Amino acid sequence: MLIYLLRHGEAVSSHHPHDSERSLSELGKRQAKAVGAFCARQQIQLDAIFSSPLVRAKETAEPLRVLFPDARYSATELLVPGARITSLLEHVNGSRSDSVMLIGHEPMMSELVSVLVSGDREFKVEFEKATLACVEAVVPLQKGRGFLKWLQPANHLMHVD
Repeated sequence: MLIYLLRHGEAVSSHHPHDSERSLSELGKRQAKAVGAFCARQQIQLDAIFSSPLVRAKETAEPLRVLFPDARYSATELLVPGARITSLLEHVNGSRSDSVMLIGHEPMMSELVSVLVSGDREFKVEFEKATLACVEAVVPLQKGRGFLKWLQPANHLMHVD
């Protein structure tokens, strides 16, 4: 299985009473479009897209939903900050997909790469906003059984033709 992990794009500083309502900034919207353009250039195929239900993550998913109209999409609480990684892995295992995009937040995205690749959270990965990584793993997903194929920081995605 190919697992693409994407941290949401830059969000606005907000006076919303709830952090979950913060939307993408103009830069964040450009970052989300750049991720979609990168996926198209790389001819990535997706069976499913799962995002956090927080506004900035769902907005980051929008260009990907347009690019991959046949991919199943759902917003899931399993990708909110503080969710259990083992529950997310069970959910992805149950999706019966060959290729999945997970759109979420820090520190979960870097911890997820660490858990998939090394089996624990000690493998440090810097996951800036709008960073995209690809991990290949055997199904069922298990801790420490994947390998990091590549990681593309946002600044690289924004400047690649």
